[in-house]
Amino acid sequence: METFAPDLFFALAGLCMGVHLALGWIVRFAMRSDEHVLGEVFGFSAFGKLLTRRPHLMRARLFLPWVPIQSVESYSLPTRAIVWAARLSGTGFIVSLLGLVGSVIYTAVRGA
Repeated sequence: METFAPDLFFALAGLCMGVHLALGWIVRFAMRSDEHVLGEVFGFSAFGKLLTRRPHLMRARLFLPWVPIQSVESYSLPTRAIVWAARLSGTGFIVSLLGLVGSVIYTAVRGA
């Protein structure tokens, strides 16, 4: 790994987080009529009800591709594809953060 690896992982994490937020808003709009599904897909607000009523990030357990979401199966194929894209971008965010930490540690230990 060279010294530009942390910058690459940082940029990739930012891109994945932005895509995840945008797709999360689209999913929330597509499923706005069903509060049960919204409660299953989206987590709780980190700030309580002080700053926001509804969270915009999906539950972290849904970033794992083998965790099923049964309540989304009744929606159309494009909506399910957007849910999957949001899940994959969330996974990409977590992997990018781990890569960032690993590359910073590697660069610091190597003394570059």
